[in-house]
Amino acid sequence: MKEIFNILSSVKDISLTSEEREEKAIRLAFFIIKEANKSVVKKEKRFNHILQNSHSHAFFSKIVDRVFRSKKNRRVKEQILKLLYIYKISKNLPFIFRLKLFIFRMLGKKLGSIFVFAIKNEVIKIFSPLLLYKEKKNFFLDDKKKKNIKISIASPKEKSLGDLETEEHIKNYLNNLFNPKIDTISIKLSSLSSKKSKEYFFEIAFENIKKILKIAKEKKKEIVLEMELYQYFYLTIDIFKKILEIEEFYDVLIGITLQSYIPESFIIQKEITSLAKDRVKKGGKNIKLILVKGAYLGYEQVIASKKGWPQAPYKKKSYADANFKKMLLFGMKKENMEYVKISLGTHNIFDISFALVLGKENKVYEKVEFQMLKGYISHIVSVLFKITKNIKIYSPAVDKKEFNSFIYFLLRRIEENSKEENFLKYAYNFKKENYEKLKNIFSESIKDIYHIEHESRNIQKEKKVSSDLYVHFDNERETDLFLSTSLDWKNKIIEKYKDFKYETIPLFVGEEQRKGEEKKNFSLDDITKPIYSFTLADKEAALASIEEASLYQNIWKDSSLEKRCEKIKKASDLFREKREDFIGILMLDSAKILKEADREISQAIDMMEYYILRVFKLKKMDDLSLSSKGIIYIATSRSFPFSDAIGRIIAALICGNCVIFKPAPDTVLSSWFLVNALWDAGIPKKALQFIPCLDEIAESTFLVDKRISSAIIIGRSKTIEKLVKINPYLEISASCEGKNFMIVTAMADRSLAIENIIKSAFSFAGQKYCSSSLVILEKEVYEDKNFRKKLLDAALNLKIGSVFDVKTDMGPLLKKPNEEMIDAMKFLDKKEKWLLKPKQDPKNPLLWSLGIKLNVTSESYIYNNFLPIPLLGIMKAKNLSHAIKLANGTKYALSFGIQSLDEEEHIKWKSHIEGGNYYINRSMRGTIIRRQPFGGYKNSSYGKELKAGGPNYLIQCIKVQQNFIPKEKKAPTEKVNSLSFLLERIELSSEELALWYASISNYSYWWSRMKIFRDPTKIVGQDNFFGYVPRRDITLRITEKTYFLDALRVCAAALTCGCPLRISYLEDDKSKINWSDLSYFFDLIEEDEKQFHIRVLKKEVKRIRLTSKSNSILKEIASSVRCFIEDSLVLANGRYELLNYLKEESISYDYHRGGSLGIRELELRKPIL
Repeated sequence: MKEIFNILSSVKDISLTSEEREEKAIRLAFFIIKEANKSVVKKEKRFNHILQNSHSHAFFSKIVDRVFRSKKNRRVKEQILKLLYIYKISKNLPFIFRLKLFIFRMLGKKLGSIFVFAIKNEVIKIFSPLLLYKEKKNFFLDDKKKKNIKISIASPKEKSLGDLETEEHIKNYLNNLFNPKIDTISIKLSSLSSKKSKEYFFEIAFENIKKILKIAKEKKKEIVLEMELYQYFYLTIDIFKKILEIEEFYDVLIGITLQSYIPESFIIQKEITSLAKDRVKKGGKNIKLILVKGAYLGYEQVIASKKGWPQAPYKKKSYADANFKKMLLFGMKKENMEYVKISLGTHNIFDISFALVLGKENKVYEKVEFQMLKGYISHIVSVLFKITKNIKIYSPAVDKKEFNSFIYFLLRRIEENSKEENFLKYAYNFKKENYEKLKNIFSESIKDIYHIEHESRNIQKEKKVSSDLYVHFDNERETDLFLSTSLDWKNKIIEKYKDFKYETIPLFVGEEQRKGEEKKNFSLDDITKPIYSFTLADKEAALASIEEASLYQNIWKDSSLEKRCEKIKKASDLFREKREDFIGILMLDSAKILKEADREISQAIDMMEYYILRVFKLKKMDDLSLSSKGIIYIATSRSFPFSDAIGRIIAALICGNCVIFKPAPDTVLSSWFLVNALWDAGIPKKALQFIPCLDEIAESTFLVDKRISSAIIIGRSKTIEKLVKINPYLEISASCEGKNFMIVTAMADRSLAIENIIKSAFSFAGQKYCSSSLVILEKEVYEDKNFRKKLLDAALNLKIGSVFDVKTDMGPLLKKPNEEMIDAMKFLDKKEKWLLKPKQDPKNPLLWSLGIKLNVTSESYIYNNFLPIPLLGIMKAKNLSHAIKLANGTKYALSFGIQSLDEEEHIKWKSHIEGGNYYINRSMRGTIIRRQPFGGYKNSSYGKELKAGGPNYLIQCIKVQQNFIPKEKKAPTEKVNSLSFLLERIELSSEELALWYASISNYSYWWSRMKIFRDPTKIVGQDNFFGYVPRRDITLRITEKTYFLDALRVCAAALTCGCPLRISYLEDDKSKINWSDLSYFFDLIEEDEKQFHIRVLKKEVKRIRLTSKSNSILKEIASSVRCFIEDSLVLANGRYELLNYLKEESISYDYHRGGSLGIRELELRKPIL
């Protein structure tokens, strides 16, 4: 200790240079470490030691996250055994823990509950130095009081999901304020409000902090506002500033935490210091500033990666360290310390030494406080206590029964103990090389003090359209609505559009304006108030639009691809420029809250730019001949009037097709703004015609006119069935609704599951085709009263109202509910119960509060019918297998989600669920272009079933022919090669043989690539896999027109990708192939045409593959039962021929845990901005 005091004495009242201060701090740190190493606390070292090895680190993180999820010992036992199978029992684990795990691994299947309890208890024991358990709270507080050590009590629980949870947090804070043994209460803003919008959050949090401050004033306790994620940064600052100005709280001891890894913290420090001076001059007490480095870096990086934003913290750790010292240099000036006390929240002994030296130098040594986490580096703390008595212990107070509630906190502690650049990793192992490494990190940060910047890294800048769109694509960023500048931006939009009115939307046929019947659309907030009218096309105008398109088709088709793309690039730029206006129009016309409207504009921009990239990828297939189809009729739904419409329109236009666009009647204004932007970008009015009309007009013109080549429609499944029957000869591609299920197993993070359920079910008032209208809870979760209580609390937390109120989470419906929907929201089916009964607003029939039904069964109306309303059904399943069976029980196959931390459950679920989009441990939402292409199967789609925003969507807008034999080759499988024996009996030309072998080798080449699920985005913390799986519902029909070689190539393609093809044929003496020879490979049905037609009518055939154009009889029969016929030419190119036998699937998986990536941290992912 002598050397320590000598160093401190040597700098007293002396002004040091930066180099001298650095040298003194390093020497002081050396001697403090030397002294501390004499009294290392074994319990703490044990925890730190576990995290030094990557395997023990990964195992320990997993076991902490898993063993407290289920209350059933059988489930916990299964999880422990799985983890022991995957991970080794590391020597870094404590001996007793290793012994228990070894016994468990050997005898776990036979052992009873007592050993499960033993493992859980061992985990709790390892964390005991870090946490203040309820039963030991008073003992700990008494002990610290005797030693004159101050205590700051905090709750490690995560954010509130609802008002009840917020009240529980406040009650806990107040209880601690009444405890005389506690000096300081640390408060997280996210625990004081559960509201979603920034403005509403601020209002509630501010009122709640005032309640706490009034008691703190009475009890003379210190209150500290803690910093959390960056989204709360300015909210916390603003509330703190507001409190400083309130005279009532002038005599309250109040403090705030600032994170040095946030660049602007230094600027905020200066602002707060200025406000503190004013407060003291007016008779108030000085304040406290707790400086920390920041504990949420992992989560900040995950958020930034998902959103495409620059991460809020510095990119370099040395910059965060430098900012920490810069803030110390400013804060510890004598003139500033009179108003703002500085407290260091760091364990880095080099930074502590820096502060001690600076304190002596500036004569503020006695005023500097050092705040340490309970259970961390106690050997160093004991030395510090000999140097200064101004030490405070930060103690997270917990109840063992609520261990699940603070697992994220524990995972963050695990992370900070294992990061290479963090002091704590080496705090119990000061070998020479470790000391030198830490010393060099310290010195580097000293140098960085003089060139770090303090401008916010998360400034929202519009992405520029890059010149390399033909080879590169990045998703458009959404706007960060939690930024300090966002309120003015939001208010500007709201003020402009809340009372916006538009005169009559005109009707153009080509470039000629026409008159017609006018129809009014009304405000969704006040259905008596008209906001615009639009001109309807009659039959004559509809037919005239077809004539205009047919006359212009060749001109548009013959325009160069580059010129078409230039116009679309210009359109995407215009969408960026007009973002604010388009958001306002969507809010007005489709009742989207601002956040959802902003997201939709980003998706629309993405659609345009991604399809530019994809069309040039298509063009590179030089063995294929690509041409436009002709006129494409497009009709979209009201749910996404911008993104859905723009995706279909651009896909058609970019491929050289003229478009006749019929907007949804409820959102004509949105569609009008959309087409005007495209026209302004240079797309001719004759190439894109905007024709609002009644459904009966469209059905009697666009759907039956032979000049229309194909139709792309977004609509209800029943509507598509009707349209397909109207014209069996028209090629229709349709996207439809789904009954979308989320499964929650006993191994779920239940708080996260509730958050995801609410987002998935009630975003956009449940009107999305991808909305999760049904949740299946495993029995243990279903019977968990606390889960049900929290779900209800989270549901009640949503604010229902006008979208022009910034506080609103859920706006009105787009359309008045029909009788069936109203019945579903008012009445219960057999066995059902209300958890939350919806209510209709007495002033607005479109405005409904959300509803939740319990005990929903497979007989319930809500189970079997799509209802675009804010109504959620909860079902109970015995286990995961039962839940999967329930989820597969409807006629739809669109979106499915699972909430579970067990990877084996993920695999089982994914292997058995029949869907198009899969979501794991996250919310379910629609298309994110390229990242999560969207589309389903069964009654959720019709036609080629290619996903919107995916790599193949443009195929349905072009004609593809084989120009040359493809060059890519790979040896076919034995099964495919064995088909060649059939050709030995037939005399083939050299061209035919060449075509056969080129086809099967190209199929093999492409399947070797397509069978692998790939993640094109590599988002940090989230997997987004896209891939192909074999269809199981295809019948190859052999007719008298079938060219045998084409039929065999279909068989080869199906065999290559594992598609269980069924062949329907009738033996014919004229046939060159004996089809019965294929019975080893395929399911064969010998039947004549009439028998085949009967099976089609009975719905035994789902999809038909023909090698030549279908006859009219089969088309009419198939259309009557929604059976799709693929009768395009058989291609030698496997990249596109194989699509006929494959389903596209998208899987999105949030693998991070509160920002912790675990063992996957070292993976190569997309760089964060």
